[in-house]
Amino acid sequence: MQALIKLCLRENPVKTTTNDQLRDAQQALEWWLCSHAEAGVPELALIEVLRTYADTIEYIGYVPRSWGPDTQRERFRGREREQ
Repeated sequence: MQALIKLCLRENPVKTTTNDQLRDAQQALEWWLCSHAEAGVPELALIEVLRTYADTIEYIGYVPRSWGPDTQRERFRGREREQ
């Protein structure tokens, strides 16, 4: 993830505030992943959650502010369409 963030920053330089926000978001995501893995959630399940959200965000082009029926996984099965 660090490499991806660095690549994005190199291609699209951003101001310091946004760099701090990216770091904070990364740390929050790492905490979420670690805490759920430690609680016994299988790592493959966590990976699938990340892929599903990434597919949805890529398909609709933005991060929804809520995840209701219009953003359900069944509507955005991008990875499965590509295979």
